[in-house]
Amino acid sequence: MAAQLEQIISQLLVPDSNAIAAATAKLKEFSKDPAIVPALCQILSTSENNTIRQYAATILRQKIERNWTRLDNDVKNGIKTICLQVLQNQVTREMRNSVTAVICVITKHEFSSWPELLNFMTAACYSDNFPAKELGLYMLGVVSEAVGIEMEPHFNSMFELYANCLAHHNNPEVLHLTCVAMSQLVPYLGSNHAQKFGVLLPHAINAIKILLGVDEEKACTSFELFDTLLECEVAIIVPHLTSLLTLCLEVTKNTSLDDGTRVKFMTFLSWLVSTKKKALQKLKLVTTILDVIIPLMACPDRDEDEDTSQYPGSFAGSVLDTLALHLPSDKLVPTLYKNYILPCMSSAQPLERKAGLNALAVVAEGTCEYMLEHMMQDCLKLAGNGLSDEAPEVRNAALYALGQFAEHFQPDIVKYSNEILPVLCQKIAER
Repeated sequence: MAAQLEQIISQLLVPDSNAIAAATAKLKEFSKDPAIVPALCQILSTSENNTIRQYAATILRQKIERNWTRLDNDVKNGIKTICLQVLQNQVTREMRNSVTAVICVITKHEFSSWPELLNFMTAACYSDNFPAKELGLYMLGVVSEAVGIEMEPHFNSMFELYANCLAHHNNPEVLHLTCVAMSQLVPYLGSNHAQKFGVLLPHAINAIKILLGVDEEKACTSFELFDTLLECEVAIIVPHLTSLLTLCLEVTKNTSLDDGTRVKFMTFLSWLVSTKKKALQKLKLVTTILDVIIPLMACPDRDEDEDTSQYPGSFAGSVLDTLALHLPSDKLVPTLYKNYILPCMSSAQPLERKAGLNALAVVAEGTCEYMLEHMMQDCLKLAGNGLSDEAPEVRNAALYALGQFAEHFQPDIVKYSNEILPVLCQKIAER
């Protein structure tokens, strides 16, 4: 049966719709025979065509997904053995993924009764052979996602394994796969795991720094470890807030990186502000954030037809808005106004004056009560002066600021309508 089935699969791969239709009909008939599972295993282990083997693995996964509990134990054990045997030889990435997908289906039914699998993955991860190490880490990540809490009895040995792998600074793929695999454990971490898992985090941060220099996409995927920690086990990252914040700000201001990469790390920075605001204040990190965010707001605007959602210069305003919404106004506003906004407004550079007005506008919502009580006239004066600025980008920023004040300074701002409206009308008439 295996030879016939291999011939059918080969016909499914030819660029001929009639041949594919005929082969599909034959495969449907073969699928009714329980012997198709052993036949697929034979193809998987003996075919000389990698594409056919990969296709056979895909069909096998589909078959056992629906029928695993009905298979004889001998057949089940045969599938397990074949999968591990296939992976012992160097295989293509596509083949690796397809066979691991078969393994994941099996683990959903009997991970705890298949100790050979964990032994195989662990041995591969500790191997001096980097392709084997990468295979083991990939499998650990995918299997951990599949079995979830069933991996918990092995957490301590996994932590040791990941510590070993994170030391391979000369292999970016190992670093990347280790961070991805670690992230799969996070939803199941308990308080008894926090210390040992936390020890790994400085090494993971260093791994991401290395990846940023060689593969930004993998660096971003690896950084999702910290996204998951922030969602599930935020307490674990508290001791590492300074290191994480430093990393995010280094990426934020690194103009050699893609905008999307920088915005991803800025997004995490916003989440940190909203979830760990007290810790950030205690560590005196707010001014460190402002030192990076305010200059970024002085970047040139993008063209109107360009997507600005992934533009760091635009997203910097979102970070500042988060600061305003979550930090005490009496702690944020005086520092922001004196040390950043006023220097910007006295700058000879129009983009810096624009940044000062935009910063004032962005924080208006989150700090409106404080600003109304302590500095409303100062804000209006700055915006009014901005309306007469020689640079159009500054005038536009002034209009934006006045719009924000009109929305968030109600009803008090109505008292100043006689001062504001004539100036606005004059500026409109001049356009």
